[in-house]
This record gives sequence, C-alpha cells and structure tokens, in this order.
Amino acid sequence: MDYKDVLKKAGFPTDIVVIDFEAYWDQEYSLSKKDWPTVRYVTSDKFEATGLGMYQSRVDLLVFAKPNHIEPQLVHLRQLYGPNLKNCVVVMQNAFFDALILHEHYDVKPKYILDTKQIASFLEARNSHRLKDMAEEYGLKPKGDIKWSKGLHWDDMSEEQRNILGVYCNNDVDITTKLLQKMLPLITNPELELPLMNHTTQLFLQKNFKFDFLLAMKLKREMEKQADEVAEEIGYTRKIISGNITFLALMQEALPSGEQVPMKFGKKGQIPAFAKDDEGMKALLIHPDDEVRKLAEARQAVKSWPLHAKRVHNMIQQSKASDGYFRVPLKYAGAHTIRWSGCGGVNAQNFGTKADPLINQVRNLLLADEGKVLVTADSGAIEARGCAWIAGQDDLVEAFAEGRDVYSEFATKLLGRPVHKPKDYDPEPVAKMLKTGRDFGKVYILAAQYGMGAKRNYVYMRSTPSLAEKIKTGEIDLSFCKRGIKFYRQTYPMIPKFWGDVEKAFRVVTKYSGQVRTVGPLVFYSKSSMVFLRLPSGRELRYPHCTIRRIDNSLKWKYGHLWGGSITENIVQSMCRDLLGFWILECEKAEMRVVIHVHDDLSVMVPKADAEVCQGKVEDIMLHKPAWAEGLPLAVESHTGDRYEK
Repeated sequence: MDYKDVLKKAGFPTDIVVIDFEAYWDQEYSLSKKDWPTVRYVTSDKFEATGLGMYQSRVDLLVFAKPNHIEPQLVHLRQLYGPNLKNCVVVMQNAFFDALILHEHYDVKPKYILDTKQIASFLEARNSHRLKDMAEEYGLKPKGDIKWSKGLHWDDMSEEQRNILGVYCNNDVDITTKLLQKMLPLITNPELELPLMNHTTQLFLQKNFKFDFLLAMKLKREMEKQADEVAEEIGYTRKIISGNITFLALMQEALPSGEQVPMKFGKKGQIPAFAKDDEGMKALLIHPDDEVRKLAEARQAVKSWPLHAKRVHNMIQQSKASDGYFRVPLKYAGAHTIRWSGCGGVNAQNFGTKADPLINQVRNLLLADEGKVLVTADSGAIEARGCAWIAGQDDLVEAFAEGRDVYSEFATKLLGRPVHKPKDYDPEPVAKMLKTGRDFGKVYILAAQYGMGAKRNYVYMRSTPSLAEKIKTGEIDLSFCKRGIKFYRQTYPMIPKFWGDVEKAFRVVTKYSGQVRTVGPLVFYSKSSMVFLRLPSGRELRYPHCTIRRIDNSLKWKYGHLWGGSITENIVQSMCRDLLGFWILECEKAEMRVVIHVHDDLSVMVPKADAEVCQGKVEDIMLHKPAWAEGLPLAVESHTGDRYEK
C-alpha cells in the first residue's frame, strides 16, 4: 500500500500539493521567541512572505515562487483544484504556520490538510518532529541552514541570496514530500486518523471562541498575587520558598532528625528532588510531619502560580492577534496513546476541574460567538467503563449498563455502611457524610484500575477536598489506603488478572520476535525490538526498543519501565481516545462544529435557536459506538451555556 492508497482509504483526494512558506525574521521577531507564538507572528504587521515552495504530484512539478509570484501561483492552484483546493490534499510541515498564512494573507482555506509533524507524532509521539531530525531518521537529504537570512527582507537580498533561499525552500518541500510518502503507509486506521489530523489543524485555523479580556486581566492579577500569599501563610517570602538553596535549608531543618532531603541525579551530580513530578517531592507531599507537608505544598504553589498567570497572558496575546477570538491549539498525538495534548503556551487540554477555583475560571474566558451557544457533553466514567469491558469484569460492566451508582455501591462495601448520593432533603451533616463516602468509592473506581499502590492512592485522595479533610484529621493514612487497594482488587479480580495477561503477552513478543499473542480483541506482535499492540479499533500502539532485563527480569522500553498496569492504562486511554475521535467526526458529519475537546468531553457551537435539538443529537452520538466497541456501556451528561464550562 502506497500513500495514495492510504489517502483513498481515508476518503481524501489522491493528488497532493506540498507547500512551504519562507518568511522574514530577525533577532526579536522570531518563532523561536516565546513572545511570538504562531498566531501573533503570522498576523503581525512585520510579517512578510519571502517565498513559497510548492510540489504538485499531478504534474510532478517542484517550483519556488518569489514574493510577487505567490498570489499568481495560488490563483493557478485554485483553477486546478477548486476555490479552496478541495480536490487535493495540501501537505505541510507545521501546518499551524503555513496554513495560517494561507488563511490570513491569501484567503485560501484548504479543505484537506495533512501535517507531516502530526503523522510523525502518530508513529512516535515523544520523538523530535523537526524536519531536520526526521530527514536524518528517514535517510533523506539533509535540511539546509537559513540562519544567514536573519534580518533580511526580500528586497535586501542579493540575487545569489534569493537563489539560495529558493533552493533551501524547495529542499524543505522535497523532504516533506518524501516524508509523507514514507510515513503515511505506516498509519493504522487511517479512516479515523487522517480526518482527525485535518480536524486538529482546522480547529486552530477557525475563529470560534470570543475571548473575555476583562475576566482574563482580573484572573491574571489575582494569580500573580497567589504565590506571595501562599508563602506568607507559612511565614516566609516567595523568594525564599522558590529559591533552591534557601528552600533546601528550610526543608532540611523541617525534616525529622536522621532524615535527609530526597535527591536525584542532575547534569552535574546529585541535586534536590524538588520538581513537581519527582518521586522525592511526591514523598514530601505525603510526609507524616505537618510542617514538611506544608513546605512542599507551598513550594509547588509558589512555582505553579506564575505559570498559570503566564498561560492567561499567552491567551490574551493570542486573542488580541486574532481580532478578539481565541484559536484552540491542540497537539495531535501529543501522548503515546495518541491523545491530544496542549501546546502554544496555553494547554487547552487542562483548564482545571478539581483545581483551585481561580484556575477553573480559565475555561470561562472562552465565549460562544454572537447568536451561538455551546453544547458540552461528557462521557461519564468512560475509562472505568472501558477498563471493566476490556478486562471482562462482567459484574461491573453490568452495573454500569444498568445505570447503577457504582461509586456508592463500592463505598458501601468498603466502609461497611450505606452510602448513596445525597438527596436534596438530607440534613447538611448527613449530606456531607454521604458525599465523602461516595468520594471514597469514586477514587477507587476511577483510579485503582491501573495498579495504583497505596502511596499514589494517598496522594490522589489529597486532590479530592472531602478526602483531604480526612487526611488532615488522620482518618485516612497509608494503612487505610492499603486496605482500600486490596479490597478493590478482591472485589474486581478480573482487572488485576487482565494486568497479568497483557504483561505476559507483551513479554512473550518482546522476547521472541515473530510471535503473536492475543488477549481478547487485543493483538500483540513484534518486529525486531519494536512491539506493536493492535487495539480493538484496528489502530496500533508502537513501543520502540523493548527489552527484558536479565538482572531483574523487568520489562523496559525506550522511555522507561512497563508492567501490566501501565500497559492497561495505555490500552484503556487509547480506546477512549478512539471513541472520542469517532464522536468528533460524527458530530461534524451532522454539521455540528466541534470547537474544543478534552479527553472525555467535547463541545459544539450551534445557533441558539437549535440548542435543544443539537443537545439531543450530541447525546445520541455519544451513546452510539463503532462496531468494535459492542457491549461497552456508555453514559453521557450534557449542558448548554454561553461560556465554556465543565
């Protein structure tokens, strides 16, 4: 199968037009500067296209258009392929840049766009997707160097420099073309994936959300104050808490006699493990000593609040550059599971849900356009449902299918007392007790399915306010968490059995290349040291450089340790992502534009007059599933509003 077969399978035209813009840049005005994100750079008064490289597969022609020839070339392309090039696929390396130039400066809005960065990310999300690195990886001609052009407008260049620029640009186009031809046949389930790649780019290009600048400025000011207030609460300054040397001294003094500050290996030897994701910092956050915990919490807060304020600042700047609209930048296949991730300095995949109320308000900055309303639908407990379904935990699948309150049922068994959702008529103390009990059940149902241990369970509980109170009073400790984890595994034994089954299959194909193993609808096989895991949808996860270490029999891949629980997490999150992708495309087929989506929810923007009808359509779509997911119980909740809300 060559790249044209893949395009045809996805329902795309088989003619490709590969384009690459060259543009003026200087020391300050550059995409490499954080103050110049793509939107601001392309829409700036300083923007100047210095050339356009193009390859057309229909005539096998590669050309470079000088600035005054760009418009005539695009007119010619419109004549060949339709007004918005609807009869070809426009291919780019970094489509957010090149396609935005087409939109903003030439009023060309291609129907089908493929980005070789996105294709490469599908194949290995954590690899470098720079054209230079991909050219080297695939054995192509090296990418050239453009540093000499800094500060040079087209009119400033000599004829020789212009010719060098044209050769450089056409080489980029040639590399991009060859990368597409090599990588596209490796995409599994292209019927879903190619439209989703296109969707991701189009989402960025569209001006859907009006932006609330007044609320943004207020949030930014309040966030900037938070770091100082957190430090003052424990009697120190922000500078002392954020400084590595001063905080090290504080923490060492607070730790009980005989305990040392946790360390990790840095570039120049051992350094304190104070980063958010360091295991040492996680241990400090659950330390039995109250002063130690408060110091660790303050450190995280002092470090994180400026980042939240910076995100709001970035959203303000990008919306100013888009006429008061916020474009949604998502990174296709930003994670190994091919889930989307945030990018562009705003992380639109994490606007907060359980976080501080101030952080949660960030999503409220996004407003429906005039005369429109947002319909947001959430697929309830989709990972817990997916895990029970794929693992064959039939009693849990049945409970979900019957619409029972699974959280309360588990909590009732765990706590040995009746637990249910609070009723409106319950007295406040009773309602609080019931909610806390149900939160216990929710934590285990949603988090213990991937092999979480007692320590992680303890940290996870701290993120739930009602349970955090119990931790402070000592009612929840590590021994309680150990009992809860054990009880979960005894109650739902097919789930831990599934961890073992998938790990065993993974180990066999890692050890013996050419072997194939199945676990239910999952297929495991390997080629050399690359393990492939075929999902129920037909899409394949790729695990490069898999080995089994002789010294301890541990299972490793390019990016670290693997075991049955982590493999299960990959499988379930991948299935849920494939369902979300299916729903996104179904909504758009029904002419409801999806304007943002996060893991298990999506939002469409529709005319206010159609809100009720569209809300019903979205719910119907999200209760519908592809053939591969037969038997997976689904649930959906939805609401409408003028602002983006969870």
